[in-house]
Amino acid sequence: MGRLILCWEKRAEKPYYIESIGKRVYTLEELCFYFRNYVHLFEASKEAEEEGLAVAKWLSDELGMKKEAEEIERLAASHKSMQEWLLSLFRSAHYLTEKEQAEYVQELKKLCTLTPFERKKKRADHLVESRKYAKAIWAYQELLQEEGEERESVEAEIYHNMGVAFARMFYFKESCDYFLKAFLKTPKKESLRQYKLAARLCEDEIEEDELVKEFPGAASMDVQIYEEMKQLEDSAEFKEGLGEIEHLKQLKNEGKIAKMEQKEKEIMQKWQDECRAFMDIR
Repeated sequence: MGRLILCWEKRAEKPYYIESIGKRVYTLEELCFYFRNYVHLFEASKEAEEEGLAVAKWLSDELGMKKEAEEIERLAASHKSMQEWLLSLFRSAHYLTEKEQAEYVQELKKLCTLTPFERKKKRADHLVESRKYAKAIWAYQELLQEEGEERESVEAEIYHNMGVAFARMFYFKESCDYFLKAFLKTPKKESLRQYKLAARLCEDEIEEDELVKEFPGAASMDVQIYEEMKQLEDSAEFKEGLGEIEHLKQLKNEGKIAKMEQKEKEIMQKWQDECRAFMDIR
């Protein structure tokens, strides 16, 4: 027989800020969701202990869950494993079934095998996916400062993802530089393609590196990119974009400035989303 689970309706006046993923949450269900899906972004057990104590205080102060908060605080302060206070949190919200709890415990055990470097890398990747591009770039730069085989093994991937972050902020010159570094470190077609795409979007003309020109398939890739962009120009979506620009001019001529500015914001957001979709992380 299935269970009917009532949602915890109370919404906190002050949100709980999960620093590791840069999220603010206002309800118990939101808190459970992010800890269920992003627990791998904790850096170390000490950080997880501090998080547990902070969660307990927030539950008590903002949601009035005194009893549940005391139990989570006890588990976190007693240096129990992270899973103990997390499972207590999920039980307080009836968030996971027994089967899901068992699966979650197995995930946490795998998490324990990750090195601090691997955790930091996952965090940086998540920042890109969450569109926190500037923070992601800082996180990747910190990783590049570290020495050892771990950094060497993913250096090209880090460069590539930094290129993505810069491109999604429309810094195409910087994006080109990092895609090129990624390609020269580990020649892969995806980094080469992103490099060529960013170069076409860059205001300044980019002179291709000789190794790029010599890469097998580089010339045919240029043709393919040209044809894709030409198809885009001929597409209904592109023509629709031109129509939107004409509409903006019409609104300006009619003196409808507020409406024009609102329409500009909508168009820019749409174009930004479409542009970002071309740049994928590795």
